[in-house]
Amino acid sequence: MLSTEMAQAGKALRDQVSQKSFCRIVVRWFGPGDVAMGTKGVYGAPDPITLSDIAQNPDIHGIVGSLYGLPPGSIWKREDIRRLRQMVEDHGLELVGIESLWPGEDVIWGGPRREEFTTAFAESAENIGAEGIGFITYNMIAAAGDWLRNSYYRWPTGGVAVGYDRTVPRGASSLSRSYSNAEFAKLESEYGRIGKQGVWENAQRFLEEVAPAFRGFEGKLQLALHPDDPPEARGSIPSAFSTEEDLAAYLSFVPEEWNKLCFCTGSLGSLSGNDVVKMIRRFHKDIAWAHFRSVQMTENGFIEAPHELGETPLFECLKALYENGWRGDIRPDHGLFFQGDRLACDGYGYQDRVLRAASLLYGWSSALQMLGVSSRKNA
Repeated sequence: MLSTEMAQAGKALRDQVSQKSFCRIVVRWFGPGDVAMGTKGVYGAPDPITLSDIAQNPDIHGIVGSLYGLPPGSIWKREDIRRLRQMVEDHGLELVGIESLWPGEDVIWGGPRREEFTTAFAESAENIGAEGIGFITYNMIAAAGDWLRNSYYRWPTGGVAVGYDRTVPRGASSLSRSYSNAEFAKLESEYGRIGKQGVWENAQRFLEEVAPAFRGFEGKLQLALHPDDPPEARGSIPSAFSTEEDLAAYLSFVPEEWNKLCFCTGSLGSLSGNDVVKMIRRFHKDIAWAHFRSVQMTENGFIEAPHELGETPLFECLKALYENGWRGDIRPDHGLFFQGDRLACDGYGYQDRVLRAASLLYGWSSALQMLGVSSRKNA
């Protein structure tokens, strides 16, 4: 852990750095683990990439964290959230948001524990908001738990990326939940019965029921939907939130200030036909924050690409955000695994994601701001 003096000096430095960019660069941290939180068998092992590692990069302003390992229906206690926030702040960083507060499969398909899970989600959200954290990101991805990957690809420079191949049945990333054959068969049956429209109806019902928890914070706590990943149906398992019109429909369910999007360029860019720059221009007022990731399309799916490569126009996405007056948090989403690297889980190494990609996005965003200021002065 850093000394108090170093943490304070580091915070002051990164505050200066952030002012030079129209957006703040943040990264996901998979800590804190059982030992740090004083628990046993609850939050799992600590992230091998520490907060001290992350804090060394002055381009990174903050952390998006979670209490990984808690199953749906668990209430996130305020004291645990406070402890997590304090750990982050002790390293001169800011806990800007929470990811992976998952509502649970029963909420998405309307199962018997739907009401229990929704109530726990709302109470957890109130505890998160009470700690001054600005957003919660969740998803309504059917039969996945988080995001699905099932293949690996080595780029010519040697770095290893994860990918998705639709011909491989039921492959999942290390972040996704494992389902037994019986569990998955039941989900296939239930989702086949309700279809995409049924997921939409359950999403609207969920939003209406958690709305009071978010309204109490008067826009200071936002709920941000992450689009489906991968953005396509898998047999009878529908994809409900993958296209421009899907996102427009979602926002219409409860059109209030707290109901927003986590705009993921990689997820949305993995569906041919999606114009991510056009989508940013349409939804910029509804984007709470963003994931920036590039993908390379393949015959049967996609592979993840270095941030400056692939088919996802990340610089143009940044430019669209800046030109539309958007200001917020962006994180490098996933990355390549380099030789000798440390890996929190698939797609989440240290060297490419926390060092190279974070500084690349900061450089682009600060250049856009400097050029924009210069052009206004010369106008």
